[in-house]
Amino acid sequence: MPFGGVSLLFVSSSLVIFVVAVALYLWHAIGKNDDIGKAATIISWLGVAFLTLALVFRTIASGHGPFANMYEYSVSFAWGIGLCYLALERQLKSRTLGALVVPIATILLALAAHGWLLNMRISSDIEPLVPALQNNLLLTIHVAVAIFAYGMFAVGFGSAIMYLIQIGSSPLKWLPKAEAFDDISYKSVIIGVPLFALVIILGAYWGNVAWGRYWGWDPK
Repeated sequence: MPFGGVSLLFVSSSLVIFVVAVALYLWHAIGKNDDIGKAATIISWLGVAFLTLALVFRTIASGHGPFANMYEYSVSFAWGIGLCYLALERQLKSRTLGALVVPIATILLALAAHGWLLNMRISSDIEPLVPALQNNLLLTIHVAVAIFAYGMFAVGFGSAIMYLIQIGSSPLKWLPKAEAFDDISYKSVIIGVPLFALVIILGAYWGNVAWGRYWGWDPK
């Protein structure tokens, strides 16, 4: 099987693994079962490992970083979200947040693998890079930093949702206190914002290299 086909197989396997992880995180969040929470973490790490292999094989097959089209972006961002969350989970001292963050990665993988179900044209075909993207160093650094920035923002987003729930008139007793989620969101954003600033700076520099201008005022 070609490297591209092996990569697709790992992506599909990762999707199934993340679906199982989401179910386990929800079970843990509602039932407060520590063993189920530990299983969710282990399963999630397995999914991230499979996605890592998927991206490695995709890179070998394409000859460049796996960041050139919507399919590769979706898979890479799912990997970044999963990795950032799991890296922070031990410091969070709570696995409840996984019930909100891991589904984001799962949705991205589902769109990448089965976007056609929603009439979305997300092709997994390996195509030559357009001229503006033919800079492997900038492509890899720019998008890799963006992946980690969005990963941290996803953790911050999940924490903010939990915070809003807990400061409401009917906080959930089985969730940690609002202050804990506020702290998690703050730490996530304080890492994500500098990373995203670097993304914009690198993007502007790359724009000047590719098109002769730093800022094109395009929608992105």
